[in-house]
Amino acid sequence: MDHALRSISYIADIGDVVVLMARRMPQGSSTSSDEEELEIRRTPRVVCHVFESEEASFIAQSIGQAFQVAYVEFLRANGIDDPAYLREIDYQF
Repeated sequence: MDHALRSISYIADIGDVVVLMARRMPQGSSTSSDEEELEIRRTPRVVCHVFESEEASFIAQSIGQAFQVAYVEFLRANGIDDPAYLREIDYQF
């Protein structure tokens, strides 16, 4: 499993289970002009991974923190350095 952070659309920890859903990128490029094939390639695909671990909460928290870091970097890259926007988010419930 190798997914870019931006492709992840859902993450949850449920007891000892971590659920992760990500958009699957199209495989290769097709030179075919077959309309049906092109429509299939445009259809969004999602892959779902389910992991069992005693550290499910920690894993989900780590991924959540990675999202937070990426978001802060996005804000800074777009000129938003206001500390009010960059507040600490607690991913522990």
